[in-house]
Amino acid sequence: MNPIILYSTLFIVFILVLYRPYIGVALLFISAFVQGIIGDYLDSSDLYFLILALITVVGYLTNTIYSKKFSLIISLNPILIFAFTLFLAISDYDIAINSSERNWLFTYMQLAILVILIENIINSDSDIENLMKLFSFGSILYFLNIVITLTEPQNIGLIEGANLYTRAFIIAALFSYYLSKKSKQYRYLYRILILMQCIGVTLTQSRTGIILLIIGLIIVLYKDYKFSARSLGAVLIIGALVLYVIPETITFSIQSDFVAQNSESRGRIDYGTIDNNIRLYLWTTGYELWTESNIFLGIGIGKYKELISSYLPFVSTGIGVHNTYLSILYETGIFGFIIFIWIIIRSFAAYFNAAFSEKTVGIATVWLLSFSLLLIGGMTKHEHYEKTLFIFIGISYYFQSRKLISFEKGSDFISN
Repeated sequence: MNPIILYSTLFIVFILVLYRPYIGVALLFISAFVQGIIGDYLDSSDLYFLILALITVVGYLTNTIYSKKFSLIISLNPILIFAFTLFLAISDYDIAINSSERNWLFTYMQLAILVILIENIINSDSDIENLMKLFSFGSILYFLNIVITLTEPQNIGLIEGANLYTRAFIIAALFSYYLSKKSKQYRYLYRILILMQCIGVTLTQSRTGIILLIIGLIIVLYKDYKFSARSLGAVLIIGALVLYVIPETITFSIQSDFVAQNSESRGRIDYGTIDNNIRLYLWTTGYELWTESNIFLGIGIGKYKELISSYLPFVSTGIGVHNTYLSILYETGIFGFIIFIWIIIRSFAAYFNAAFSEKTVGIATVWLLSFSLLLIGGMTKHEHYEKTLFIFIGISYYFQSRKLISFEKGSDFISN
């Protein structure tokens, strides 16, 4: 990217974030779903996130200094993340800092600081609602990038990072749905956004994404419409359209990812004929590696990709477990798994308790659904170091510690 354009953009962002730090959090949220794309335009996407986070910190500090009400919240969740980081250092320091994939200690320290930053910045109803607006409209950029990617001559119909894209579209659609209910003036605009976001899910051709979209739709219809005849009809029609639009090869690949192929293997599992979903083999292989190692400390954070090729010779490059929870269990053992799942459970409980009292789909219900879909998606993708997961963990503190106020009157985008 042209340095002049880059620095001019960062300067504008700097001014906006100084005025409203939640804009920095929203930009981190929007960018986290497509970090790979950012790397196509910048030399280092990690540097982009670091700069944006630093600008957000400065915005937070200037606002607190101006208001003369400085306070720093550090809840149990970031403390647990630091504890998880310390555990990695104690269990195998060399792997934690010298892994071929990343510096895991630095990664999780960054994520803990990110959670602390979010917990201190998102502290009002208008902040959370405006973040939802920015993310909902930000999904337009995702959609445009997919359309451009799919129209390129060399494209074969699939896009890189389809799972992240589809989660972003589903979460944006949930946000748009909530905002359409609360804003009579712009409800048709939000409905157009919902349509675009649902089309975006189908364009990604993510198998998991289609399933998550249907699950989210059914829950929303159940909560708001109690499965009336009209709602059931909508589910059936949309389901039929999805099955019609998605090619048969994609639909069938839910059950079969790899054609039968011969390969030598070691271990107790027969990999001679790989004719089922490859994830089952990845999970079972991980179990072998884990039980042959130390079940309490695991095989070492990030080591699965290094070891998998000796079990699956047809895999030429490193491949992850494709399951957040099994990745943590196999690589960090029982001790690391307990700490990590404790963080997830606390965050989920915060969203669930806030949503429990809502009779219809309200702001807490939308965030509960979004977080739930992210966790369900983690069953087929390793997200234990993704910023998206930890942004949700940080925002859960808002629902845990603050009494929600009804948005009957709505909120102004800038003045609040």
